[in-house]
Amino acid sequence: MTGIAGVLAWIEEHLGIDAAKGGLADAVLRHVKERCAELRVSPQSFLALVERDTTEQEGLVRVVSVGHTWFMRDREQLELVVGRFAGRGPGAPVRIWVAGCATGEEAYSIVLLADARGIPVRVLATDLNERSLSFGARARYGAWTVRGLTAPEREKLATPSGLFEIPERLKSLVTFQRHNLVDPPPRGATGFDAIVCRNVLLYFTKPRALDALRRMRSVLAPGGAIVTAASDVLADGTPSSDSELPRALAKSPTAPPTPVVADLTPPAPWGAEPAPPTKAADAAPVSDAAPREAPAEDGHGAVERARSALDRGDVDEARDLLKAALERDPLSIEGYVLHGIACDASGNTYAAMASFRSALVLDPSLWIAELYLGLGHDRLGAKGDARRCLARGLELHAKAPGLASLSSATQAMLAEGRAHLVEAAAAKLASL
Repeated sequence: MTGIAGVLAWIEEHLGIDAAKGGLADAVLRHVKERCAELRVSPQSFLALVERDTTEQEGLVRVVSVGHTWFMRDREQLELVVGRFAGRGPGAPVRIWVAGCATGEEAYSIVLLADARGIPVRVLATDLNERSLSFGARARYGAWTVRGLTAPEREKLATPSGLFEIPERLKSLVTFQRHNLVDPPPRGATGFDAIVCRNVLLYFTKPRALDALRRMRSVLAPGGAIVTAASDVLADGTPSSDSELPRALAKSPTAPPTPVVADLTPPAPWGAEPAPPTKAADAAPVSDAAPREAPAEDGHGAVERARSALDRGDVDEARDLLKAALERDPLSIEGYVLHGIACDASGNTYAAMASFRSALVLDPSLWIAELYLGLGHDRLGAKGDARRCLARGLELHAKAPGLASLSSATQAMLAEGRAHLVEAAAAKLASL
């Protein structure tokens, strides 16, 4: 087996991820080429390193794991999940496992919603990426990731530094632990009232996804539910759960049904608190979903439709429309910026950075692209490049805060988010 094919096979075997889905293979290929050049080894030799070197394994983990999320992502669904326990009497707290928790925003969103309703809750948050877990345990976030919170919610978390921090009282309700969904459930963890595993199983091979679901069922409390996202379908188009969603938990009347496995009875109640982290890891990959076929239209029309899709939160549709639009008009600054934002929102850092670089070639004064590049470099661990891009982006913003090369419609769409982006970039630069 060749080096590249061997690396992809290693990812599938050890992480359960089908790298052929959602452009992950391209990201892995770029990573392998970069590492081979840095180490001065062949792909075949790199594969041998991966099989025995935990540092290289961690590098692959970072390529295929979540790089971007935010508070209250799909808020309606989270509110419905928490709302199921509103009538619960006093006693033991609600136990929830967030599988594929990334940097913790989803776990803390659940805690915030439960606290607002007076529902006692304990959350186990697991992920593949050790860096993400460490970030989540710190519970300090920039302005961009809290954009889904209401103003009163943000005020409760605001600090003088400009960052947003989860109070210790709420932070103590979340336990971060490393875990791999291809392995048995975390040691000592059982009796969950809900398991939230959203935007994860979509990227698994079908057998691994079904195995993961079976293992999750084994640790549910009687009447517990596994909650996935509407996009979590398997390779053959079937839902990642095997029972229909109760309509009370539907995302919205017009949205695709959100798969939920409900009313499943595991063999044992909740036991001890989760044990210390094991060496396993939890796969929560995010990348581009399979592209939809874009309608035949001019580039301007596609950009307008993509902007509308972004505005309503449909990043997959926006990304696919913009990809088609840029093929027709490869000099569209606006197309590259919006495509970069869509890729960034769906966690495809490499694709996002490529688009922002293209935008900067066409308009070197585009501070928003520089800031996104800086944040992307930081997520990839390139601190020097991150500092350089963030500093330049903030300097450009100070000189000319407008975005003259973008249409007024796009400027209006970005009006609120751009302020959060500048704050997040400044906070990140100060921390580097």
